[in-house]
Amino acid sequence: MNPPDSCPFCGADCAVALVQPGYQIVACRRCHIARTDPPPAPVPYEAEDFHASFPYRHPDDLPRLWRHGLQMQRRLLLRHVAPGARVLEIGCGQGLMLRLLADCGLQVTGIEPSKSAASYARAAGLNVVDGYFTRQSFTQPFAAVVVSHVLEHIEQPAAFLRDVAAVAPGGILLLVQANWRGWVPRKTKGLWHAWAPTHHYWHFTPAGLRRWLATLEIETLATEYSSLEHGTYWLARLARWFPGASDQFHLIGRLPQPATPTKA
Repeated sequence: MNPPDSCPFCGADCAVALVQPGYQIVACRRCHIARTDPPPAPVPYEAEDFHASFPYRHPDDLPRLWRHGLQMQRRLLLRHVAPGARVLEIGCGQGLMLRLLADCGLQVTGIEPSKSAASYARAAGLNVVDGYFTRQSFTQPFAAVVVSHVLEHIEQPAAFLRDVAAVAPGGILLLVQANWRGWVPRKTKGLWHAWAPTHHYWHFTPAGLRRWLATLEIETLATEYSSLEHGTYWLARLARWFPGASDQFHLIGRLPQPATPTKA
């Protein structure tokens, strides 16, 4: 494993932050965005049935921290979109977040590569298509796009977000990400479940993500914090009083408007 010296997000020097058998986490010294080295092999997500391991069929059934995080994300999005707005969730899984948004009167659509997860979401009455998102996936624009725990799976995240901006020009973007510099990952190191080195190319921090989004002309409007699900682990519960130390954050931003062609 021979990681390159510079960060692909800001160009600063990088250093190894964590070494585990078979891989290492290489982090930027300036923006702290990290990457898995070696990067994961391509994953056939269309055949994945990992959602089947979740015994949860409705948001009300979720464990407390998980449910609380979704409720926070819903409130944050509702503060920035009009009633009845068209909202797209990319990588919507079984549709847990879509259900919460639909219950608030939003017009929701989802796209999910896992055929089994998309099928379950449709069986629950949600408008979900199975497949990988591209800017050609939809013809009508959306007011907002939700991207929850997806960006770390994308090998070329800048191109992906440009495609997102194309289907919601000037709209709202809600990004939900794990924060690898939160207290739980710092304490548990290689045991933190959100490393997922066979699936995740990238590992984000709030400050690093805000800085990088600005280079893509995506304006950050607000950042909030919650905890990933850790059962009764005492350190995760401290997120209630020390939110910046949490290992999950919700960033809401404004996508750029398409450039207006100049007249000759």
